Amino acid sequence: MAYLFPRAGTQITKQGQYVPGARLSFFLANTGTPKAVYTDDALTVPHTHPVLADAYGVVPAIYLAENDTYRLRVEDSNGVVLEDYPIIYTDQEGTDSGGGGGDIPDGALLATGDIVLVYSTATIVGRVLLDGSTIGSASSGADRANASYEALYKFLWNNSSADETPLEVIGGRGATADADWSANKPLTLPDYSAIGPIYVKV
Repeated sequence: MAYLFPRAGTQITKQGQYVPGARLSFFLANTGTPKAVYTDDALTVPHTHPVLADAYGVVPAIYLAENDTYRLRVEDSNGVVLEDYPIIYTDQEGTDSGGGGGDIPDGALLATGDIVLVYSTATIVGRVLLDGSTIGSASSGADRANASYEALYKFLWNNSSADETPLEVIGGRGATADADWSANKPLTLPDYSAIGPIYVKV
């Protein structure tokens, strides 16, 4: 069975600008060993390694095996690393929504920071509802205070600026994401509740 990479047809961007010829490299999870991905849903025609985005940074169709794991590294055309995720999932299993709406996939090859619109307000493992609440370390006093939010905290911190009110660091923004996390400062999530439910991958 094949799983269509959800970023297919989307643009790779950096600081709001598309990245021409971006490179997407897939590996065995947590390694530097290349792992095949495919141009077709029958998983018979492999992509070149790395997979190249077009001149506008648009990612082509990429198919992966279902219920599998990969490492994903995204670089610009000069080889500068933009994103590097040691493990991503194509798990199609879901968790019970509890609301009579059936199963909600909880690991569908999303990377930390990816946003998903879901017609449900159920708790979804591995995702956080963007409702203006705060996240932080276990000692932070945040609405969601747990070590499992560290990657998302640092991703959002590093991809926002000091003057972005929706991503306010309670207690003041410090020098680095690592420093603010270690200082137990909560980070405020954007509030998309008027549009959503919109979730972000932890």
